[in-house]
Amino acid sequence: MGITNLSALNANLGPAFRGNDWVKYRYTEFQGPVLGEAFADVSATPDLVEHSTVAQVGAGDINTIYVGGYPWQYFVNGAFAGQAPQVIHNANGLALSIDAANDDGIEFAPILAETIALVAGVHDGSIAAPARTVNGFTARTDDMFLRVRMRVEDVSALDFLSLGFRRANQLPQTTLGAYTDYFVMNLNNGTSETRSRLNSGTESVTVSTETVADAGTVIYEVRVNRAGVAQGLVNGALVAAGQSGFTFDSADLLIPFFLAQADGTDGGAVELSLWEQGTFDQRQLVSLGDLVN
Repeated sequence: MGITNLSALNANLGPAFRGNDWVKYRYTEFQGPVLGEAFADVSATPDLVEHSTVAQVGAGDINTIYVGGYPWQYFVNGAFAGQAPQVIHNANGLALSIDAANDDGIEFAPILAETIALVAGVHDGSIAAPARTVNGFTARTDDMFLRVRMRVEDVSALDFLSLGFRRANQLPQTTLGAYTDYFVMNLNNGTSETRSRLNSGTESVTVSTETVADAGTVIYEVRVNRAGVAQGLVNGALVAAGQSGFTFDSADLLIPFFLAQADGTDGGAVELSLWEQGTFDQRQLVSLGDLVN
């Protein structure tokens, strides 16, 4: 019987490749075309459209795409009548177009399902919040980081733009506060800040002195060490006085994600030119500041 999913493939690898570290790490500058298959309606069994380049634009739809050599998924928050498709490749990288309607948004992340069929790129159709995922990290067992370089067309056109780690106990949600556990770097009307929440408790916000201008490029990074303590960085520098000692609970499964929501009717695009995730020892140097922090 052939190998049909990543778990089986991992089980057949030698000891040096076991542990899923080889699939947790990814580095992409989003070069190349976007190829995709569409999955619609998270409230029921999704409709599978094999090898379709037509994005699903209804509220609650999930699309899977392949770009930069990796599979990704994005969740449509609100009906995207004004922008289709929402994700395109351009000269600056991967453009996530936020629909020009109030509170429409997008969650973008590595594909979350634990099983991915390896034949003809066909997904198994799973939509449940995963108990395991090939892109998941275990709090207080693994260290982990997510680093994203992006260009923001209009910083005032977004209610929020968040990226970091969340607990993998929920399907994609429409707002950051709908998640039970997370630590993110957040862009709030041009100001960089960290936001965190544990066990559905009160959200903690720490504002930094770092700002982002319209059409500006910034690198946001979140690191979580093996004690579960999270830190946020802007352009390679730790958020000033922003390391409040937030700690994820032991054994929580954490996944990297990006979440943005439009403000008013402005809309706009966020262009991703780097996505890197993995464990600390896998992290690449992209600036002189990486030698310090």
